[in-house]
Amino acid sequence: MTNRLLIGLAMAGVIAISAQAQLYSEDFEQPITRVDVGNGNAKLNTDFQIGEWAYTDLNAGNNGNITTVDGSTAIIQDSGVGQRGMVIAIDASTWSTGNKSLSFKSTSVSGANSVYYGIFSVNANADPIVDLGKGGGAFANCGKPSPAVAELKEIGAYAATGTTLTNFTWTAGAADTLMLVFNSGDNSEVGLDDIVIDDAAATGPATVGLSPDSELVISVTHPATVANNDLVVTYIEGGALADGQIESVNIYSNGFSLVGTYSFPIALSDSDTAQFDIQFDAAAVGVVNGASANRIGLAEVIWSENGGGTYTNTIALDGDYNNPPFDLDIGDQVGGADQPIIMTMIVPDSAVTNTVAVNYTEGPAHTNAQISSIVFSNATHIGFSADPASFELSDPAPSTTTFNLVFDNSVAGLTHKQSASADMVVTYNELGGPDQTSVIPVSVSYYNPPVGVIQLNMGESVNVVNDSVYGNRKLNEFDAYTNQFNIASGGSQDTSNGRIQVNSGATNIRALWNLVESGTAGMDNFGEVDTVPLTNGLYQYQFDYEVVNNSGAEAYWSIDAYALIDQGSTGTVDYVQLDDSEGTLEKRVPVAQGLASFSQHSGGILTGSGNVSRSSGAVTVNVTNGYDSIFIIQGAGGTDVRIYDLSLVRIGDFEVGPPPFNSPNAVVAATFDDANSTNAIISGLDLTDLNNVTDTNGVSIANTFRGNNLARAGKSLQSTVSPTAGKVNMLLVRAGTSGYDDVGFQDTIALSEGVYDLTFDVDTTPGNFSTNTSSVGVDLYALSGIVVGDANNTVRIGHQNKDGNGIQTFGAASKTLLASVSYTNDFTGTVTLSNMNVLAGQDVLIVLRHQEGPDPIFDNIELVRTGDLASTGYDAWVILNGLYGPDADLQADLENGGAGDGLNNLMEYALGGDPNVADSGIVLQQSVSGGVFQHVYNERTDDESLTFTVELDQIRNLSYADWQEEGLTETRGVDDGTFQTVTNTTDTLESVNFIRLKVDKN
Repeated sequence: MTNRLLIGLAMAGVIAISAQAQLYSEDFEQPITRVDVGNGNAKLNTDFQIGEWAYTDLNAGNNGNITTVDGSTAIIQDSGVGQRGMVIAIDASTWSTGNKSLSFKSTSVSGANSVYYGIFSVNANADPIVDLGKGGGAFANCGKPSPAVAELKEIGAYAATGTTLTNFTWTAGAADTLMLVFNSGDNSEVGLDDIVIDDAAATGPATVGLSPDSELVISVTHPATVANNDLVVTYIEGGALADGQIESVNIYSNGFSLVGTYSFPIALSDSDTAQFDIQFDAAAVGVVNGASANRIGLAEVIWSENGGGTYTNTIALDGDYNNPPFDLDIGDQVGGADQPIIMTMIVPDSAVTNTVAVNYTEGPAHTNAQISSIVFSNATHIGFSADPASFELSDPAPSTTTFNLVFDNSVAGLTHKQSASADMVVTYNELGGPDQTSVIPVSVSYYNPPVGVIQLNMGESVNVVNDSVYGNRKLNEFDAYTNQFNIASGGSQDTSNGRIQVNSGATNIRALWNLVESGTAGMDNFGEVDTVPLTNGLYQYQFDYEVVNNSGAEAYWSIDAYALIDQGSTGTVDYVQLDDSEGTLEKRVPVAQGLASFSQHSGGILTGSGNVSRSSGAVTVNVTNGYDSIFIIQGAGGTDVRIYDLSLVRIGDFEVGPPPFNSPNAVVAATFDDANSTNAIISGLDLTDLNNVTDTNGVSIANTFRGNNLARAGKSLQSTVSPTAGKVNMLLVRAGTSGYDDVGFQDTIALSEGVYDLTFDVDTTPGNFSTNTSSVGVDLYALSGIVVGDANNTVRIGHQNKDGNGIQTFGAASKTLLASVSYTNDFTGTVTLSNMNVLAGQDVLIVLRHQEGPDPIFDNIELVRTGDLASTGYDAWVILNGLYGPDADLQADLENGGAGDGLNNLMEYALGGDPNVADSGIVLQQSVSGGVFQHVYNERTDDESLTFTVELDQIRNLSYADWQEEGLTETRGVDDGTFQTVTNTTDTLESVNFIRLKVDKN
């Protein structure tokens, strides 16, 4: 077995102070290992180790701190408001059996009325446990190890100032560790130093220690004449280990005396103490009528060791008489002496009175005091007065006399949130002495808020509810949330400073909010309850605010007001929600559900960076009948936001803003914001034939969103489907008509030939993509050949189809897919399908499809005409050749100053000519050779609207021409994609031949 000594204590520090062999010493001049083991049980070998100082700092005091006390380094034992201790385990495995001694020095820091220590032997491998944070008065158990082999010195008191010496006996082999324990209670704080354990008890005669050790000071303060102090005598046995006794205590010097009854001799064992009460009587030595003075004396303690000699210890006595100079304290009874006096006046009061306490300390003359005048200077307003303005004080402190500080607003005329201030000049003296002056700043603030929905003075009680409910709050639960300030945590009220506040953590945001239901009055603690209901108008939250601790990169603050629109009654699905939980640093903003929404006025936010000293602020909310209102105060990243008073007042009529507008040239504009547009959403359908003008219910087929399970969700459009089915939803726009429009005015344009973009928001996350064929898609079709009223020429929509089988064409009707997009997993975003060509006379069909699980939400669907179709054929040719107006006509022939070259624009275009150059001889060529007549031209092949006809006059007389294609042989060259050379040949057997080329354009 190894042998160790475990010392449990609440302070550490040892130096060598004995000639004996030292087993342990600590003077705290060098670093030591300290371990805060927290409240509750601490186990050796687990929570702390041999040689480590274990302590608890449960109440965040100085316990376990190393500091300088009376010029030397010491460890602090601080009990805080309860009781705490410290312990050190010392290896005693090599110690021999025999007497040992412990000595240590202690110095009182504060309190120090309840300080204790004890010595125990333990075995380290038994893992002894100590509790260093016991509350209450269980001093005997605080730090006591369990299990312990022996209690070598039971936990008991020691002198808070002086040196303590204790003998104990160690038995080798019975234990291997010594534990030294220190603890304290009742707000006691003491420094420990020079802790020494010697190998043998002190040799020689016994000794006596005095506390204090060199001088006993007894102070008397006028008007008292006597005071007492204690002398503590501690007996330390010597080498003979014999008890002793105090034979007598003698006092030398007038004015000092031993008070009480003592039975001498007083027997003492080792470490026993005896306490003697010594009194100083200043009147007995005649020093009570003048200035401060002191007297010196001597106390003598005569003691003996049984079987040994008799000894004498002495200590100096110092009697101090304190007769302070005359002094007068003036001040608000709440704020303390000579502090600024701050008053608040609230309507309907027209005056405010503050009772001011006055007391005085007698001077050496021991006479009464008087206040000769109280006047006011540097006043911003008239109205300040004192009653009475002069009086005499006959009894010194702690007795007090009062006067009234009055402010009369009937003469000052302060209005809401105005303040008045002045310096109150008090002239006073000790009777018969010179005048002295005190200047006390005084101020008053007046509150007379205008009639409004909320009137709150934060100096009076306001209901701030920290309910620890984290997550979304439904703001239509009016019974739960109105007439109070709501927050999950971090909200509070400080009535003494007249404010409510939200305190955020370094890594979170917290929001404190107040809700007012439409048609009801808000909170009121100003005077009479006279708040009015929230109705129709432009309202303003007016307040004083302050921002503190707004420093770090994540720090943020904001004060906001929102109008809550179209909320249903409690329990309905139409509401606005607010998440005031602390999980992230993101600003908390409302979120609309169902048909409800919210809005924020341009003046509805107050925010900034950095701290803000107390200032006036306001945020605006625009409400009409049925709108509720919410006021939100939030801080993040450690920021604290404070509100000092709050009013909600009407400042004008409800502001009707301009209606929203579509994008220019929108044919379809669907935002689903207007709940009244729900009649344009038709659900429960199986089929829709697009040749019909209306359905069986008389609802137009065109310009209505049609489907099987389609509905408005909040301010969006949603279609839902089972995991095995499909849904095909549609919107038809007929050629020449304006499309669906629920945005502001009905100002969409008619569908015409042109280039179009389709833009929409889509969220595919509701529901789920449960199969490999689950999908969401949007398609845009151009439809042709539909004959209204003709079921044989139509397009039919199957609203419950899937796999692309939802659109069928019949007869001459046809569909052309212009653009398409599909999703097979979650997607949220804005999508644009661009550059889609719609031809003249074509209808447009927007298809919203999904199948097998996902329930997509669509919003902000807009079909916009972005331009004309690109010019082709003849139209492109005239632009290329710079022809405009009449010059671009097919029959125009511009060459030769308008006389033409024989080829009009149509012929120039069809044959590859230049309408600006006389080139007919080049464009049309003919030749006669070897009995063959040839006619050659370039034929345009990239325009299907052109028809070329070459004919021969069969009777060879232009007056009676008979044009036929007979008699001509045609030969074609290579087609380059634009032109092809064509040669027509006939014989020359006749003397005259006529060939003509005719070009027609559809």
